[in-house]
Amino acid sequence: MGSINAVISDVSNVNNLTGVITTTGKIEHNINNSFKILGIVFSGFQSESPAILGVKPDDFEFMNMYVFKGISGAMGLKSPIYNQKVIIETSGVVEAPIYYTIVYELR
Repeated sequence: MGSINAVISDVSNVNNLTGVITTTGKIEHNINNSFKILGIVFSGFQSESPAILGVKPDDFEFMNMYVFKGISGAMGLKSPIYNQKVIIETSGVVEAPIYYTIVYELR
């Protein structure tokens, strides 16, 4: 598992989304408030084929792409402020569950 380093202006506004990806496709989380992504952590194991995971807020282009071949990945972000939802899209073969945590701050 990775870690997230972020500057938080008000800890009472920090929240997270967690879940498990078991198949290729799209997962949407509606936040319906202005928010800033502080960090994303994916953790999983792919022994044969990499699974490509993309995270995009609202309906913007993909913000980050993560390729799994081995054990986990994490990334700190400098995110602009978004308004509606977080979309996680997966392509490739998901061999085993991939766990994710997205930490965000309401603005």
